[in-house]
Amino acid sequence: MATATLKVTNRSDRFPIGTSVGAYPKRSRIFGGKPSGPALATATVAADGTLTFTGLNETEPLVLWAEVAGEPRYLAAEAPAAIEPAPVETLKERISKRRASVGA
Repeated sequence: MATATLKVTNRSDRFPIGTSVGAYPKRSRIFGGKPSGPALATATVAADGTLTFTGLNETEPLVLWAEVAGEPRYLAAEAPAAIEPAPVETLKERISKRRASVGA
């Protein structure tokens, strides 16, 4: 499982500067309350309104959550891009590997 970084830009309208925001699996969202389970990662909204989470699973859909003035606030997030994506093999390379593994 590779780790990934998720950078959220310009969302200080949703989460004010200095707010601690947690990244949770999408399935743990509870409408009107805090998500179930522990946060996968946390980050604080920077002065420029950005959030940067590291160490996330690059395939899992996420929700970002923080409590602001007693109100639970969510923001949906796409799965983050992997820091080091796996190399892409061509069909020819896959066929060659398969033939070599079966001795053909």
